[in-house]
Amino acid sequence: MAGLYGFDENTARQLVRLLYETRHQVNSLQGKVNRLSSGTVTRSIQYAFPKTTMEPGSTCDAYLARYDSASGTLVANTRDTVTIKDLNGWCFGVGTDDYTNSTHRLPVAKHPLARCWVVTAPTGLIQQAKPDNTIATGATGTFSIYQNGVDTTVNISNVNVTWGDNGEGVTANKESWVRYNGSQWEWIGGDCE
Repeated sequence: MAGLYGFDENTARQLVRLLYETRHQVNSLQGKVNRLSSGTVTRSIQYAFPKTTMEPGSTCDAYLARYDSASGTLVANTRDTVTIKDLNGWCFGVGTDDYTNSTHRLPVAKHPLARCWVVTAPTGLIQQAKPDNTIATGATGTFSIYQNGVDTTVNISNVNVTWGDNGEGVTANKESWVRYNGSQWEWIGGDCE
């Protein structure tokens, strides 16, 4: 004997149960999307200290940190690390494997849909640097990244020198500034030649 909509009674019950489960999953997903778009995620922003260098658009291992209101400082969780993803290509941080170094800290949040830690704001896209070799105008070269005048031992390659050099290029070891413009690193100025 045919039951509801031509299905036997057992099949009809299973279909109704699957329909309710699907509706619940859709509502749950819609709630996550609404929370993400309404800005309530900003309350869950934390900071991470990179263990490995974070290049724009890549991933790195990092220590998560929490804000200690008593001391007014960030305190890293040293027991374990998490992987941070830069989904938008807007973050650079020198990996130091030093959870007490807050110089290169990344604002991160747990992404409700991707279920991973992601960078939440452009960070570190302009860096102190010195070219390893003389670079002619219109060419690219490798720069060493500096922090407060000290070499971090991290290098970035394919830095474009095409603007603001008066056609002279840039000499090796000249104090410079480089920035990531969304697609590549470029020299934006430095010591006078």
